[in-house]
Amino acid sequence: MSAPTARATPFGRLAVYLWEMFPPLAQVPMCVALFGTIYVGLQCLGGRSPVRIGWIGVAGAVGFVSFALLLRVYDELKDVETDLRLGQAGDPRYRDRAIVTGRVQVGDLVALRWGISVLLIVLHVPLGWPWPGAAFVVAFALTWLSFKWFFWPAVSRNLLLAFVTHNPLAVVVGAWVMAVHVRAFGVAPDAWAIALMLLEWMPVAAWETARKVRAPADETDYQTYSKLLGHRVAALLPVAFSAVGAAAAIALWLRLELSWIYPAGVVAVTLGLAGASVRFVLRPGSATANLRPFAEAFGVVATAGFVAACCASAGVRF
Repeated sequence: MSAPTARATPFGRLAVYLWEMFPPLAQVPMCVALFGTIYVGLQCLGGRSPVRIGWIGVAGAVGFVSFALLLRVYDELKDVETDLRLGQAGDPRYRDRAIVTGRVQVGDLVALRWGISVLLIVLHVPLGWPWPGAAFVVAFALTWLSFKWFFWPAVSRNLLLAFVTHNPLAVVVGAWVMAVHVRAFGVAPDAWAIALMLLEWMPVAAWETARKVRAPADETDYQTYSKLLGHRVAALLPVAFSAVGAAAAIALWLRLELSWIYPAGVVAVTLGLAGASVRFVLRPGSATANLRPFAEAFGVVATAGFVAACCASAGVRF
């Protein structure tokens, strides 16, 4: 399917933005898988069979997608000046962005930000209090603070600080999913929830670090992990995160006695990412620097594969 054509209306421009920066066909299923990793995983750890989705689960999945999109929009808004500067300087990853070319306007993103915020608030009317509502307030507040660089100017100038302060927001949203689960089933998570949290978080960390690695000859003014740490160290970051995620996946597989197909797939994609990283370390170049597809494959198998394995083992109903 081809990308939508830019139009003069705000909705047309937002369609272009979403297609390019938050492609629904890829992002929505991935967000649902991340949500399901915790929501379905907690049910299986609690012995619930079959797994139940329900309207609360649907609202939770929509909320998770909304949080992810809100973070994307916040990143876009706070980086507008940097993106414009890099795009005008000819950086290949920024010169064709919708905000740089003018196909999307800042006002469009501000309107989208408010629309998502209202949707999240409305979703919490049926989800209720105390747990989902309280967790939402914390997650929403921290998300908003990330938009302000946590009022710490140094964060905006250092990619490592940005990672340390922003990437753990995946854990905060994961805690909100746990609160939604408590609202639906009245069962508090136990220590195994830590493994679920790692399984939800590590694919996000691996993806984030993998997409900001470049060969030395391709570096620009844009700050990447490879520019800060050197390409060898930077290439090993997504491998380290995927290894932690794989360990959590295998521990959960053993605990829940899932099909052997799941850990086999997780090990395969983890080794695939490791192999791609080693190849880049040994032969750095534009052709070997793209680690993102390998990190995305790990994320899909580790999370969507886990949800599928749980549903296949316990059964599922609405």
